[in-house]
Amino acid sequence: MRPILSLVILVPLCGGLVYGGWQKTFGGSSWDAGYAALEFDDDYWIFGRYVVDGVRACALVVDEDGNLQHQYFFGPTDEFSAIFDAKIFQDSLIVVCGHAGYSYDSDLWIAAIRPDGSVKWTLRHDIDYGTDSALALDILEDSLIFVAGVAETTYESDSPFEKCGVVLKINPDGTIATSRFFTNSENFLSINAIKVLPLGAYIIGGTMDIGGSAYRGYIAKIDADDSIIWWDTIPYPRHGIYDITTSDDANFFAVGYSVCPATYGTEVSVINFNGSGEINWTQHYSLSSRDEGYDMVLSPDGAVIIGETYGGPGYMDGKNMFLLKISASTGDSIAVDFYGGTDDDVGYGIMRDDMGNLIAVGYSCSFGETEGDIYVIKTNDVLPVKEPPLLAGYEVGAFPNPFNRSVVISLPTDAEQVVIYDATGTKIDEFTPDGSAFRWSPPANCGSGIYFVRAHFSDTSSAEAKILYIK
Repeated sequence: MRPILSLVILVPLCGGLVYGGWQKTFGGSSWDAGYAALEFDDDYWIFGRYVVDGVRACALVVDEDGNLQHQYFFGPTDEFSAIFDAKIFQDSLIVVCGHAGYSYDSDLWIAAIRPDGSVKWTLRHDIDYGTDSALALDILEDSLIFVAGVAETTYESDSPFEKCGVVLKINPDGTIATSRFFTNSENFLSINAIKVLPLGAYIIGGTMDIGGSAYRGYIAKIDADDSIIWWDTIPYPRHGIYDITTSDDANFFAVGYSVCPATYGTEVSVINFNGSGEINWTQHYSLSSRDEGYDMVLSPDGAVIIGETYGGPGYMDGKNMFLLKISASTGDSIAVDFYGGTDDDVGYGIMRDDMGNLIAVGYSCSFGETEGDIYVIKTNDVLPVKEPPLLAGYEVGAFPNPFNRSVVISLPTDAEQVVIYDATGTKIDEFTPDGSAFRWSPPANCGSGIYFVRAHFSDTSSAEAKILYIK
């Protein structure tokens, strides 16, 4: 067994890092990843998976300077297990959720961990033969634990297995109080996020297969008796939700991704909605050709999203972790920073400590000594305003997107002509680019709405990006 590594990354990657901030990786013998973090007893607890005598669920404890204090592993050595979410419970315990089992047959796994890393109780819930996983949890007044996830199950002996959403309510002693399945006929439905409300109602979010190779983000409000109050799907052909965060004004943010119809790439998506399910605003953010947002945390002057993007500034390549700050009231982009190197680096979870610092976790293939190590970053949220990454191949990028004054368009260097159209197909602007990036300001007679930037190349091919102008 290779001992755990704690490597300080000295490459100057992150404009958001300030004095006292740091980046480190922690690695087992192969593919490791961090999915969630929290602050407990003045230390940072990092949760995820770690390859040591098997693929184990893990909790790494580091101090404020990123020095490893303890490492705890859970689950049998001959199975695959991981922790995806964690919350402090009754001030003295950490409740975690994830899965345990094998790639073809895993169970929902929930445990209560003491500050010394010992387990007070564990619950392994085998719904049926197939892949089951607990993806998110929340707490109701230290009296009830809500766990959401996905299960592969069947209700009739002659029906095929189907993926359905599941919510478990768990008592403080680790016994199941209730279980509730959420299905969409014979189509896939996954619950990736849950937010508990006062008196026991809760909001869930995830992804629903609507047939025809299309899927949509799914949100619903459920009462304390597990009856659906309302539900809705996000009106985009392909959309998914990974996290739900409550705002200070009692509205909700649903964070995930959407597929851009013009380019078929993915964009970071944020939906702001109220407790009745009415959508206040929707924003999409295009940092490269493929972007996804996985988690969000509120900040004093906005909200910060963590996720993955393809490509990055300068020397970056492959996937890279990003932190994107937006306005909590309008969703307008404020700043962005990229983290990573020349290989794949992804961010999955983010938290804010008592001093206002951001702790971001994910995995890194650019640093460390294995094929993938747990990647942890500590920084503040004064993120720099950066130009978008230059894109490889016949792809067009735009940042910020949406925009309200001007937008920076990034192009492959061999683009010969750029034409901008409005949503009706009317040509708005046309020019020959000089370089790989330029700033475009809409003419005064252009109104708010969707526009398309189309780049043409010498081989007669073209690439297109959708931009949203908010006047």
